[in-house]
Amino acid sequence: DATLHVKADKTFVNGRVEINTNDAVDLSDGKFYISGDFTVENTGQLTARRTQFFITGDINLNIDAETILSSPSGATGAITSDNIDNMVFANHSDKKMNINISNWSQILGTLYVPNGHVNIQGGGTLNPDSDECLMVIADTLEIASDTTVNTRCNNIADDFASGNNIQLVE
Repeated sequence: DATLHVKADKTFVNGRVEINTNDAVDLSDGKFYISGDFTVENTGQLTARRTQFFITGDINLNIDAETILSSPSGATGAITSDNIDNMVFANHSDKKMNINISNWSQILGTLYVPNGHVNIQGGGTLNPDSDECLMVIADTLEIASDTTVNTRCNNIADDFASGNNIQLVE
């Protein structure tokens, strides 16, 4: 098996991005700005550590193998107007985000889709270690009954107690 490594500080794409492979894919250490849809049809391992995706279209993650996606901050802290380092995916439009997992996957950080619909399904487990932090900001969130989602964001209460508030500006 081969591994595809994409190493770039910032990647700009005007159009659809589709990853369809049985090989391992590593998108770690970058920011991806995609003006269009983002689709992953992957039966190989997908890794994107310390990575952010800013997308204007639909987001479809269909993942059969172990997957690790984490924000640059490793999912610590609340989103504030001066700190968005814990966002993994951001989409401000009314588009959909579909996550279909059949194995186990980790998403550490925030899925920011405030005007869209997030659907998590597939019968797998998202964040099998319950000490991991996944935050979802969405207009609607749907989790299928055969799918397990674990999350623990211990420091969020501390952030609010210290006077920090979630604020995002356009």
